[in-house]
Amino acid sequence: MSSLEALVKSQAAELVLLKTELAYYKSGRHSSNSHLPPSSDLHKPTPPKQKRKKSSHNSGGQHGHKANRLEKVDVVDELIVHDGPACNHCGEDLRQIEGEVIRTAQVFDIPSFELNVTEDHKVSKCCPKCGKHIAPALAGTLDYIDAQYGDNLKNLVTYLSSRQYCSVNRIAECIRILTGANISTGFVWDTIHRKAQELRPTYDQLLEKIKL
Repeated sequence: MSSLEALVKSQAAELVLLKTELAYYKSGRHSSNSHLPPSSDLHKPTPPKQKRKKSSHNSGGQHGHKANRLEKVDVVDELIVHDGPACNHCGEDLRQIEGEVIRTAQVFDIPSFELNVTEDHKVSKCCPKCGKHIAPALAGTLDYIDAQYGDNLKNLVTYLSSRQYCSVNRIAECIRILTGANISTGFVWDTIHRKAQELRPTYDQLLEKIKL
């Protein structure tokens, strides 16, 4: 099955789930107005809003309240100079004319994600004394697999699963959109399982401390 066919099937299954949820919301039925159990509620019914006394203050930010807005910083990563090379009116060449900075502004953004590829070389040496060939072990699976994903990407997979509760399919999709890496759902499952096994001793230690 091609990756495109797999993606279409995944999206079709998700569409069915969304249609089911939409039908539930349209029905307006929940545990408070029907025989349905509370466990079937996708979201708890919204309680009626309590009326509050009218305040003498105007709505919005109050006088003296410090605004939480984005502020400029002193050190920037890149400087872009907007310098007109020619006069807009007569076309005179201005490239040799010294100008004056009349305004500075800053844009805060994240860098585009791309995979950083490192290559490991395994060097074999022959001991002049005993004649044995010595070669260090490579990290991870590189001794028998030519390429592997690194710890940073695996940690991102684990974070999306354990903290953001993303499904396996969505994690693979997210990684593909962010980095261009076409990882499989099997890789996602294996990464999460391995991290769980790695952290199992720490989990057991914390559990014992809680029991005390």
